Amino acid sequence: MSASSTDSGVSLEIYKAVFEAAKCPLLLLNANSPEFSVAAVNQKFLSSIRATRDTILGRSIYEVFPLSLNSPDVPTAGELDTVLQEVLQRKETVEASAETSSVWVINGAERKRWRSVNTPIFGSTGDIQFILHAPVDDTASQEAAEREESARQAGENYRRRLESFLKQAPVAIAVYFGPEFLVEMANPVFCKMWGLTEEEAIGTSIFDLLPDETGEYRKVFSDVYTSGNTFVAFETPIILTSSEQAWINLVIEPLHDLDGSVHSLISIAQDVTEQVRLKQKLEDSESRLRLAISASKMGVWDLDLLSGDLITTGTGNRIFGYDSSEVSWDMERFMSHVLEEDREVILKALERAKVERFMSVEIRIIRVDKVLRWIGLTTEVYRNESGEAVRLLGTTLDITERKESEKKKDELLSVVSHELKTPVTSLKAFAQVLERKFGKSGDDVAAVMLRKMVVQIVRLSHLIHDLLDLTRIEGGQLKLRLERYVFNELVAEVATQVGRTCSHQIIVNEEELVECFGDRQRTEQVLINLVTNAVKYSPGKDKVIVSVEKRDGEVICSVQDFGLGVPPEKQEKLFKRFYRVGDEAQHNISGLGLGLYISAEIIHRQQGHIWLKSTPGEGSTFSFSLPLEVEDV
Repeated sequence: MSASSTDSGVSLEIYKAVFEAAKCPLLLLNANSPEFSVAAVNQKFLSSIRATRDTILGRSIYEVFPLSLNSPDVPTAGELDTVLQEVLQRKETVEASAETSSVWVINGAERKRWRSVNTPIFGSTGDIQFILHAPVDDTASQEAAEREESARQAGENYRRRLESFLKQAPVAIAVYFGPEFLVEMANPVFCKMWGLTEEEAIGTSIFDLLPDETGEYRKVFSDVYTSGNTFVAFETPIILTSSEQAWINLVIEPLHDLDGSVHSLISIAQDVTEQVRLKQKLEDSESRLRLAISASKMGVWDLDLLSGDLITTGTGNRIFGYDSSEVSWDMERFMSHVLEEDREVILKALERAKVERFMSVEIRIIRVDKVLRWIGLTTEVYRNESGEAVRLLGTTLDITERKESEKKKDELLSVVSHELKTPVTSLKAFAQVLERKFGKSGDDVAAVMLRKMVVQIVRLSHLIHDLLDLTRIEGGQLKLRLERYVFNELVAEVATQVGRTCSHQIIVNEEELVECFGDRQRTEQVLINLVTNAVKYSPGKDKVIVSVEKRDGEVICSVQDFGLGVPPEKQEKLFKRFYRVGDEAQHNISGLGLGLYISAEIIHRQQGHIWLKSTPGEGSTFSFSLPLEVEDV
């Protein structure tokens, strides 16, 4: 090939011009293996690698790109030499794909990934004189492919993690495809719900599992698939393959392709059968409770102690004379119905309830129609985590008829008691005179019989006094005679008095003299009742302990026995009138069941408290506290 023309008659200058003007990078390499020095380079190639012509011409390609060959950072650098050697051996064009091409690094700043065509150019002797290296910068497409592969791997990892999550989820999950919504994926909970293995579930239509005689579920699945809208249902009844009734919370969600079209559905079902059954039982219980409350004509109320809001049932509203069940209540409205004389009673009872947990009180109200009625209120206190009372939940019952009946009974008792008091007193006096007379005459048998008669008359006299006290208490006529006295002296007198009439030893424990201001006689009545009860209810025992202490402006007196004790469920009722424990161990012990009721009223009238601690078979301790100074009685 001459310097001025080629065998085709085209001048070499034209070839050079075409070479230089080519829109793709071109590099003409001398076939002088292993250097492969650069014979020519066009401007497009220089621009692509950001180099000048004088830095490349005449130099080995491996000097031009020294970091490209055998570089640990560029593992494909040596592959260009392999391609060039193959051109020399095969004497034909060799194309290097992107996977086998070199990575060229210019000045350590840029990486270029090439895809190239390497064409041999023969000389006049038939030997390869040059290799035309035509590279294409494939960096962007290769990086895009790498990103796509990375994204594919990430997606595959995500899919595996998602599948693992779905399989471990505590709810039934399945994915469906096709017009018959065949199961494509099912987790263990789904399989267990339908009594299938995973292999049996895959490929099964959901409609083969889910009874759908009306086509309701098919419509739901189809609507989700066509509309792309999520379906949600709560406590949906279904029949499982075991013919067992169950309830589920169900979500059916469409799964979308990248173009937004729905390709499949996923269902998530939570078995709520137990919750539904418990809810049904609760509703049944509430229904029965409402019927019971309605039949008992009892109103139910709920007082929020923090806000003062008060909610009552329709029966409760009617007790106050309202026709409508929609009545807005609060404490102010409630107190406006309470008879003025009883307002302090209910307020004190509410305060006690916050401390003692329970409340039972009877008060008078004025209805909307101005009619006076008696109501009984009972309540239980609910507390927050810190123990603060926050709610009172209770009942209201109209007890007017009962109170009127009790009033008539009390009037009868009062009349009978007064009528009996005088003859009994006379009978006692006559018996004592006769006892002394027969004693002096030596008729010991008659004297003993009369002495027993006097004891029974005294007992009868105590019962009459109890009945009189009861009528005074119920009529609000129990008067207190306040005086200053030494409490220890009172205890000593009672211990001596009771000790003379029983076989028990009455032991008194006291720390210091305590001076009180209250009703000494009534307090003595309480103490005698507690000590005699301790003796009466501890048969076969030999002692009763009476303790006195002064604490925080109060005197506290406790009477302890070691006898029968009181069952826990009966302890709260002991201070009610006419209440007796009445179990087998105590049925032979006489009494009306008024002593503790009267004692409690006497203590409360003196602004004190009375309580009991008892263990069946071990004994009881009755205690009461009195302020050292009684005011405003």
